[in-house]
Amino acid sequence: MPTLRDRLTSLVNGRNFVPFCLASGICLRLLWVSVVDPDQVSDFKWYFLRAVSIAHGTGYSVDGIRTAYWPVGYPGFLGVAFYLFGPSVFLAKCLNILLYAVLILLTYWVGKRVFRSELAARLTVFFLSFYPNHVAYATILSTEILFAFLLMLGAALLMAAQERTGWLLWAGLVWGMAALTKPQAIFVPIIFLVALAANPRSFLKAAVTVYVTLIVTISPWLIRNHFAVGAPTLSTNGGIVLFIGNNPYATGGQIWDDHVKSLLGDLGTDNMFDGKEVEREARAESFAIRYIKHHPVRTVLLWPRKLVGLYASDVDGFYYSLGAMRAAWAHQAFVYLGFRIFGELYYLFLLTLAGIGMYSVLCRPSQSGKIGIYIILYFTATYLLFFAIARYHFAFMPWVVLYSGIGGEQLLQRKRREVTEGLE
Repeated sequence: MPTLRDRLTSLVNGRNFVPFCLASGICLRLLWVSVVDPDQVSDFKWYFLRAVSIAHGTGYSVDGIRTAYWPVGYPGFLGVAFYLFGPSVFLAKCLNILLYAVLILLTYWVGKRVFRSELAARLTVFFLSFYPNHVAYATILSTEILFAFLLMLGAALLMAAQERTGWLLWAGLVWGMAALTKPQAIFVPIIFLVALAANPRSFLKAAVTVYVTLIVTISPWLIRNHFAVGAPTLSTNGGIVLFIGNNPYATGGQIWDDHVKSLLGDLGTDNMFDGKEVEREARAESFAIRYIKHHPVRTVLLWPRKLVGLYASDVDGFYYSLGAMRAAWAHQAFVYLGFRIFGELYYLFLLTLAGIGMYSVLCRPSQSGKIGIYIILYFTATYLLFFAIARYHFAFMPWVVLYSGIGGEQLLQRKRREVTEGLE
């Protein structure tokens, strides 16, 4: 008689399982977008306004002052869409849904390629399709979905390339776009190039092709910034971010109060778009580096707090789409609380399965299955150097969920392995 594990395995392996999950995930996000319509605040409003500015031909500027403070990738992406179809918050949300749907399919393909497991890849599709916090993000105009999509697309192209120059050129283009969205992406291709290279010659060819294309892709923006703000940089907030995470008042999270601002003297202000971006970043970076050199112990002691800030919670999407609208939802606070509880439990479930999956992969001799672990470690180390908030783990959560798929596979097939081992 079939057991529950057998029935679940049969269900997941069914012909219609992946299309059903994908369609359900899209419908769930469309429903969320139609019901929840938050004001775009803080960074999200800024991205929208800069995209409108780009679409209208007035450039990447604030009140007529050209800026490079935040990377241009996401506002530029929206700007092109707004130029073609007209500025619309709803259009941006639909693009979020479209990008995430393709992200799910890319993750499915990468999972099969890396782990050689159809079952694990299908479980990953299920987990991502119904991921509560990621559903909530559909209604937020943030960089996270686009960046997660570009990370997975770049990975898929490198895996499919197999030394073919055309594919490597496309991969370099995508990684260049990812670097324009979040500069820390610039070093991520190295992980794949090292892990996938068959020999030193193939590594050299792939690395040169990808990085030459990447540099060509970002060069127009570097040249623009050289003339617009005085420095050939991807953005002018890297030094600020380093400073926020490394100063006497640092908490491990994002804090920009009067105490912190005072450390920058006359450049400490809430107005980052005053034409002094490069000077402010240089002063902030210099202060942060000196602080790290002279206070290495306190710097390291902040790492646990940064880890907590990065991984302890996974309901920021609900906060930005519901919690920040307390006036509208005050009479239904239990709804917001319910979403938060469900989201945290789902996240804990995924992390538990991911832990099982990572242990399983680490016990195997194959290196390709460890690529996701290297990506997670790379981004974690990056945020330990700077500062960390829950929003920052969004982009590499699909890689975590791939290991959740492996963990789910381990649980579903445990009995089968036990029976096989008993027969042996």
